[in-house]
Amino acid sequence: MSARDFPPTAQLLQLQPALDLPAPDAQTPANPADVGTIRNWTGEAGLPPEASLEPAILIDHLRASDPATAAKLRDALDRFPPVNSHFAGFDLMAVLGRGTFGRVYLARQGELADRFVALKVSADLAGESQTLARLQHTNIVPIYSTHRDGPFQAVCMPFFGVATLAHLLHRFRGNTAVPATGRQLLDTLKGLSDETEIPALGSRVTGTGTGPKSLGASAIAVDEEEAHLRAVRGPVRAGGPLEVLREVTYPDAVSWIGARLADGLEHAHSHGILHNDLKPANVLLTDDGQPMLLDFGVSEDMKVRAVTPGAHIGGTLPYMAPEHLRSVRDRIPATDARSDVYALGIILFELLTGEHPFRVPVGKLEDEIPLMLTERSALPPRLRARNGQVSRGLEAIVRKCLEPDAAHRYQTAADLRDDLDRHRADLPLRFARVPVRERVRKWARRHPRLTSHLSLATVAVTALALCLGGLFAASARAERSDAAVNARHFDDDLKSAHYLLSTRAPEPATVEEGVAKCTAALARYGLPDDVRWERRPEFRTLSAQEQQQVRTKIAEACLLLARGQALRAKPGASADGALGEALRANELAEQIAGGTTKALWEQRADLMRRLGRSEGASRSAEKAKDAPLATAGDYYLSGTEAMTNGKHREALPLLRKAIELDPGDFSSHLSLGRCYEGLGRYSDASACYTTAIALRPDHAGGYYARGLVALRTHDPARAKSDLDKTADLLPETADVYLNRALAHQELKDYAAGLRDLEHATELGAPQVRALCMRAQIKHLSGDKDGAKKDLAEAMKLNAEDDVGLVARGIARLSTDLAGAVSDFDAALAINPRSIPAQQNKAHTQAKMGKTRDAIRTLDALLEQFPDYVPARSGRGVLHARLGNATEAIADATDVLKREPSPVNAYQAACVYALLDKVQPGARAEAIRLLTAALRRGFGHEHVESDKDLDPIRGTPEFKRVVESVQALRTDVGRQ
Repeated sequence: MSARDFPPTAQLLQLQPALDLPAPDAQTPANPADVGTIRNWTGEAGLPPEASLEPAILIDHLRASDPATAAKLRDALDRFPPVNSHFAGFDLMAVLGRGTFGRVYLARQGELADRFVALKVSADLAGESQTLARLQHTNIVPIYSTHRDGPFQAVCMPFFGVATLAHLLHRFRGNTAVPATGRQLLDTLKGLSDETEIPALGSRVTGTGTGPKSLGASAIAVDEEEAHLRAVRGPVRAGGPLEVLREVTYPDAVSWIGARLADGLEHAHSHGILHNDLKPANVLLTDDGQPMLLDFGVSEDMKVRAVTPGAHIGGTLPYMAPEHLRSVRDRIPATDARSDVYALGIILFELLTGEHPFRVPVGKLEDEIPLMLTERSALPPRLRARNGQVSRGLEAIVRKCLEPDAAHRYQTAADLRDDLDRHRADLPLRFARVPVRERVRKWARRHPRLTSHLSLATVAVTALALCLGGLFAASARAERSDAAVNARHFDDDLKSAHYLLSTRAPEPATVEEGVAKCTAALARYGLPDDVRWERRPEFRTLSAQEQQQVRTKIAEACLLLARGQALRAKPGASADGALGEALRANELAEQIAGGTTKALWEQRADLMRRLGRSEGASRSAEKAKDAPLATAGDYYLSGTEAMTNGKHREALPLLRKAIELDPGDFSSHLSLGRCYEGLGRYSDASACYTTAIALRPDHAGGYYARGLVALRTHDPARAKSDLDKTADLLPETADVYLNRALAHQELKDYAAGLRDLEHATELGAPQVRALCMRAQIKHLSGDKDGAKKDLAEAMKLNAEDDVGLVARGIARLSTDLAGAVSDFDAALAINPRSIPAQQNKAHTQAKMGKTRDAIRTLDALLEQFPDYVPARSGRGVLHARLGNATEAIADATDVLKREPSPVNAYQAACVYALLDKVQPGARAEAIRLLTAALRRGFGHEHVESDKDLDPIRGTPEFKRVVESVQALRTDVGRQ
């Protein structure tokens, strides 16, 4: 078989090594600076115009410093996909909003039950998706997934409707006054939703629900003030915003909305992200009144600013703080969290009065900024003069947001949130100054019964009781603190176990490490031995909600342990060994979780089948059919179980649903990436890993996985970059350096590759693997004698694992084909699920002329992993070489249906080229597919020498293709 039939050596050594990864920690990565843009979400007809920075300004500025990015932006502006087209797996139904460098479409996602989503398509600058991915909050619109297609990046988000604060304010400006009550606000919102028609559909499309559940733990009320705050912040369950807003005054409703937006901003700021374009059009109002921040396309990573001071500034002029305006004028970033607070203050002013506090700019940018700076150097007009319903306390809050000097504003969005919540709770403000009489009124409203002298004695007794209760509570708090620490350590172990065991065909060492992590996690609650584990203080002292969460996670750990034990089991294993241990772990999960998890019964059925208990397997399979999938964890466990068993197409919608329900789950994004890898969809896999990196920038898993994909797709520079980061995070892990040596090899930096191999050996890398890799690099660098010496030494040693045997088999391909097959068979004896061993065995058999044996090897591989596209693609080529047209075309068609990538288009072109003499129309299809592959960047290095194309090489059509390739290479060389 030719070199393109299977991945080269660099791809054949990369399974999932046993990396003991640290627990994920949500810190901010240093991403490239985003390019500032305006109106990335909205631009709806009928809304008042907003002054914005023109795209030409940004493109011209970029052209001088970054011509490649400028060209990408220019290209994107001219090529946005039209409505009614199919783009990146979505059917585009209508345009919800237009921006300078982006469009937001209402789209239908066919792969997930034709659900409606909001799909934001913009120039692929790899910034906003990473920003959104690590901002998971009730009041920030989450992401389901990211996609790439040509010059574009697409961010898929839930469709919650199209009503924004801009629509609401537009409605107010058409009336004589703002509403008086929260109920009137909700009625206005309902009217907007009922009137909303999606263009081209002719009917209203409702949103898909409220925002995601809050990811933060609820604080415990420790005093009277905190209890008041918990009450006024309102419930977070479905319907909660309606309950909060329906029975309050309009100013209190605005205060609640503002506090929730401030809470979302604080979450973003805590991750180092400034919004930089906060305005009414970028605040979505769901059908139940929940406000959600939109459009982080102009956002800025504060960590990046420290290293890229020339970052571009975006935003919308009427909502800019004075320092933001100066940043635009001087092109020197000077905004911070207080600039977002200022913009939110303007929004609150507009909501409370129906008017903008300042003059809206209408002239040229260079003329307007000085005028705006002068106007905003003074405080804005009084709110109470425009709406007498606004209290002095609320007016003080808004005016503090709009202080010209940032030092006198709220210093954080959290401070603003707290004052807004305290105002609604009739508590004293902590940061804004209000008259004494306002404080007295609040105290009286908060304590109506204390105005009676008869209640003073009750107060005294209550105070004494609280003091005594505090003494008893101290011990309980200590136990609770210990329980919380134990729960965090449990989570750490469980997350590492998920990483190690939620993949296809893991190495034995990886499985062992995963089993150890599961065992350590369960031991923290005395499991599996302690039948009274629920009485332990580390569980008993948790709240009822926390206990349920821990119970669910313990069941997950049991199922993961069962998965690991099952992976340890050899074919024909009995109940006395690893399969028996797996079954016991599965039964423990049933005991703890109540047997309602679909993944539990699916796993039980598989274990029973493997143990030869057909009746038990049938019963478990029936229970699996009846068990519902409800939570993100349910979908995740079922998806990863299917993926571990090679059923990637079955796993794909399950993992996507897990992310839809919990967009911030690192493990789900990582597992979805692995699922895409199993399907051969490497660009989608890389996008998932990018999201995982954004969610957990200090966890090595995302970088490592993305680096391996880059190796697999022949992008050694990207691979090296990701593996450099992995080495920084895991400096003592030998596998990282082995893989980076492969990147150096492809980059032809042989000296660096040899250094990495030497370091990997010092860290305990398997000798056979390291020697074989070193022999290959020496051979490529011209050191033939050194290569022979290393290979001879490797032949004397016993390989420690299946990967070492695969490496040695590959090294023998040029000299000893029979010996190579022997090594691959030995690897399969150690690990029967080894994909590289089966791939390379088929490759070697084909080189030996044993094409039918190679097909049988690939048949066995596809029986284990039916969705593994590279094996199916290679089998199609082998069938075509034998003239088996029906089988070859079936494989080629199936591969293109699963993943129409340029690599697979090229493989299919070879299939049809080989069938030119026996299949009518094969030549035309071969030319069509070959042209498609070449246009999309694959095959240029193969097309002029690939023997599988020989049957059509002399045709005029093929000659034109080759001439086009040569002309393209010539043009590139001139550039």
